[in-house]
Amino acid sequence: REPDNDETIIPCRSGSTLPVITASVAEDKDFSNPWLFSTLFDNHSQGAFIASYMLKIMKYTKVSIIYSDDAYGKSLLEEFSLPYKAMGGKINNAWLVNSKVDFEQTIIDITQDLLSDKADPSVIFIATQAKEAAEIVVALKRRGLENKIFGPQSLTDNAFTKVLSKYPENKINLGYFSDGIMATSPLIYDVASREAQMFKNNFITKFNRSPSWVE
Repeated sequence: REPDNDETIIPCRSGSTLPVITASVAEDKDFSNPWLFSTLFDNHSQGAFIASYMLKIMKYTKVSIIYSDDAYGKSLLEEFSLPYKAMGGKINNAWLVNSKVDFEQTIIDITQDLLSDKADPSVIFIATQAKEAAEIVVALKRRGLENKIFGPQSLTDNAFTKVLSKYPENKINLGYFSDGIMATSPLIYDVASREAQMFKNNFITKFNRSPSWVE
């Protein structure tokens, strides 16, 4: 499940002493329950890591942020922005998008700003859920934007690549939209253990698709 969906079950666990292990909760506020454990890094950890890697390793000193109008996007905005600015980075823009309200027009406006003099050239950090992020990437790429794109673990989710796969550019050239994107991931099978490779192969044999990190 996408991270924000766990908001619907967390209140049900409040006051319970039954341990719960999840692979999808990512917001810091969720861990106020001492009986909730996650196999996934929280937004504080990945926000700080992306900020440090972007600035200290990749030497990107300016960033524009596109974040979703939900707890996930707002949390990532805060957890990324604070350490990035503290280390000397500059945030040129922070655009809010809502998948249910004028989403397509908002993306058009953001793309136009990035193409015009309104926004200095900068790397782009997309802090949204997987499906929203995919539509944003498609819009940016189709307008010819070559800015480096960073994202959270939602950009490594199967839902992200599933949206990209429906577009003709991706059918002709696999990876047309996603090549060059940098994102955090709880698991990278290419460098995982022998047991992880066996699990992946068995999963594909049984279900005819690659597993996500939740499975």
